[in-house]
Amino acid sequence: MITDIPSSSDFNAAGINLLNLAWDSTVSLLIERIVNVDGIYESSPVSDKYWESAQPILASSLSLVQQSIEFFLKAKISEVSP
Repeated sequence: MITDIPSSSDFNAAGINLLNLAWDSTVSLLIERIVNVDGIYESSPVSDKYWESAQPILASSLSLVQQSIEFFLKAKISEVSP
């Protein structure tokens, strides 16, 4: 007998958590670019080397977004039939 079948709300919560994790990772890249100069926050220039080093973080964020979409689809499917 199968027990503890995830509900639609469980899948939605997992999808939202994955989106939040992806967003946090991406925003951390933007925060790194902000420089505090005498109390004034300014964006530092972006170099090609910066984007090269940011690729793993961006790739994992994209994977998290794809996984969250899968969970949202599973939530819709489980509304109809578990």
